[in-house]
Amino acid sequence: MRRKEHLNVGFLTGMICSVAYLLNQPKEKKGLELIDFRNILIIMGGSTFGSLLPDVIEPATNPNHRSIFHSVLFGSILTGNLIHNRNAKPDYILKMAINSISAGYISHLVTDSTTPMGLPIVK
Repeated sequence: MRRKEHLNVGFLTGMICSVAYLLNQPKEKKGLELIDFRNILIIMGGSTFGSLLPDVIEPATNPNHRSIFHSVLFGSILTGNLIHNRNAKPDYILKMAINSISAGYISHLVTDSTTPMGLPIVK
């Protein structure tokens, strides 16, 4: 996939994560107090950044650039991190940023897995 496609998928992933964040807000919050724009920005930015990260770490300088950071194993580790941190407190900015970057990174791996080259299990 190209950079633009990864950006689009990362942005879409950020939107989905933002909706999930909003749906998990305490029931006492109503209206605009429900929306914390700082956290939404962190989620959207982190996910978009994360969607580009695999190609920053392992640039596509040749057709066989996919190694450990473009592998099913690394994606599984990030997924485990997301599952482990799924109940992080919303005001805990660092975990929120790490989770959104991980979600964007996973979106990159998922889109790369749909190409003819696919993803290695581990390399």
